[in-house]
Amino acid sequence: MIIIYQGEKIEYVNEECIRILGYENELLTSSEYEFKNLLTEESQIKLKALEKRILQGEEVPFQEFNIVAKNGRQINVIITIRRILYRGEQAVLAVVTDISERIKIENSLRESEERYRGLIENINEVYFVSTPKGKTVYISPNVISFTGFPASYFYGKYSYLLIHKDDLKRIIKFYNERMKDGTIDASIEFRAVKKDGINIWVEQITRFVRDNNNNVIELRSVVRDISERKMVEEKIQLLAHAIQSTGEAINITNLNNELLFVNDAFLRIYGYDENELIGKNILLIHSKNNPELVIEDIKIASKDSRWTGELLNLKKDGTEFPIFLSTSSVFNEKGEPYALVGVGRDVSEQHKNEKQLEEYRNHLEQLVEERTKKLDKLNKQLKEEIKNKAIQRRKLRIRLSSSKHLLIQFQVQFLYEILKRFISVVIRHMKIFSVYQKTNCSEKSHSTFHLMI
Repeated sequence: MIIIYQGEKIEYVNEECIRILGYENELLTSSEYEFKNLLTEESQIKLKALEKRILQGEEVPFQEFNIVAKNGRQINVIITIRRILYRGEQAVLAVVTDISERIKIENSLRESEERYRGLIENINEVYFVSTPKGKTVYISPNVISFTGFPASYFYGKYSYLLIHKDDLKRIIKFYNERMKDGTIDASIEFRAVKKDGINIWVEQITRFVRDNNNNVIELRSVVRDISERKMVEEKIQLLAHAIQSTGEAINITNLNNELLFVNDAFLRIYGYDENELIGKNILLIHSKNNPELVIEDIKIASKDSRWTGELLNLKKDGTEFPIFLSTSSVFNEKGEPYALVGVGRDVSEQHKNEKQLEEYRNHLEQLVEERTKKLDKLNKQLKEEIKNKAIQRRKLRIRLSSSKHLLIQFQVQFLYEILKRFISVVIRHMKIFSVYQKTNCSEKSHSTFHLMI
């Protein structure tokens, strides 16, 4: 827009000025309308000071003003003022440039920058900018809570300061290769060392800013702490390793009984390759000799809680074998089942051992029965012998008792006979003694008595 005015009166305005401001040319150039009427009060004061400097011969650069359109809308403009001769008289040339759009863009950029800065300074991740040689030119202030070092510690220093020494060569090699191969975005994981010496796992995502010749001019990186995720991943890997290493056949199916996962033991026991099973129905390995009710019970019980029991399954070659199966549901965060897990163990060898044990038990029972019969027979024989012996002892006791009685009778009789004879002898001698006594032949009578005895 171009406006020429002398004193306060506008002498000339171009068509662009009329179009933007919405005024008629006659009104703007009338004797009743002054140039200052186009400006806000603040801009009028600013213009008056500017004109004074111009009148003093000073070169004044363009200034920003606010002019008012006919509809009352304020327009941000830059006005460049010069003293000129117009129609032979001193006048002021005002070149007016509408900067409303630029102001709007600048405000938008300023707001975006503030939002961006607020975002960068408050996110959990650390954001930093570095040169192709790795020197840090900007780093978000929250780096202090992340590493223990303030942001000022990193400026002008290499961005790999805190990378663990065992990972450093790998990281430098990675970034050198990505800068050469035209990569735009890349990410890598490594260990970093905090100020207190603690190691943490981080993921670094980098945008390689390139010029028209594909040369890297800047690296913009976001670093996040993934230590907790790494711990979870290690637990998952440990669990996966345990599942793969166990001798039990483990499978996971969706609610449609389609296989999602089988472990190595499952493949080994059933004789399949993994690609032959994934996506297939689990009924593929079930024997038709299983009662229908058993299969239905497994489906219903597994979804509600768990099912445990034995059933017959089929290997790839058609071999039927018994397994001991335990199934249960896998629930999501809402407590809804979304998968089924089954753990099976081949019990063929166990059944074989049980059969052998049963046969051995039957054999032992037969032996025990035979031995029992023999013992019963021997027991009867022994009882009979004991009975016979008792009879014999009783007879012997009777005989002994009888013999003893006879012996006693004999002894009594014998003693009686001896006593009888003794008494007889005594009586006879007494008679003789009496006769001798009468004859007073005492000594001779004694001798005779002695001899007779």
